[in-house]
Amino acid sequence: MPNPPDHLERLIGSAVRGLPPRRAPRTLESQVLAEIERRLARPWWRMSYAYWPAPIRLLFLVACAALIALVVRASGWVIADVEPRALADLSLSGMAPAATSVSATIAAVSSVARIIPPLWIYCGLGLVAAMYTALFGIGAAAYRTLYVDRS
Repeated sequence: MPNPPDHLERLIGSAVRGLPPRRAPRTLESQVLAEIERRLARPWWRMSYAYWPAPIRLLFLVACAALIALVVRASGWVIADVEPRALADLSLSGMAPAATSVSATIAAVSSVARIIPPLWIYCGLGLVAAMYTALFGIGAAAYRTLYVDRS
């Protein structure tokens, strides 16, 4: 025999196929059915994205696109070295503290961004990319070690 586990697997498979099917215990069956009913009764916002109504999914995508545009615009302000006080002038009456906080944050980030040499930023980004790659590699190795059947 070239591979004894394959022969054993076929032997056990043929023996199990010959057995009559068994019913699940009543307690297990009732628990499974109750869990299925509980999951079906959940509101749409507690389910995964695929179960959301189409208009809500569209609204979510629009909101995400608007947030991305806002982040890109804000990073453009920092890069272009926009005067931080310009944001405070745009503030509404109740938003003055928030606008001051945002202007101070932009001023701090832009001053730090001017001090750091570009080569350091590129090296930092490369280091982060290498660390993510290592994280995925270690995760894949751990998965293969712990969960993949060795046959």
